[in-house]
Amino acid sequence: MKIHSDAIYTPQEIATAMVNTVGIKSFDIYRVADFAVGNGALLEAAEVKWPFATFIGTDIDHGIVQKLKNNKSNWNIGKCDFINPKSR
Repeated sequence: MKIHSDAIYTPQEIATAMVNTVGIKSFDIYRVADFAVGNGALLEAAEVKWPFATFIGTDIDHGIVQKLKNNKSNWNIGKCDFINPKSR
């Protein structure tokens, strides 16, 4: 588990196990969202299982958002404090 300041990221193997519990075989017309995307582990696991879905991620950390935007240009990534109504 990686820890940066107060950020705790989901390990890839746990993200993969979570995605694999979903019985849907094809997610082509659906959206997969993570509102505290962190390092993107959950969306990466979902992308392996459903490569044609739309992926949406938000995070409060500007650096994380920029890194994911650079590395995952096919994902819709934005900065958001999900618990703050003004940020949403």
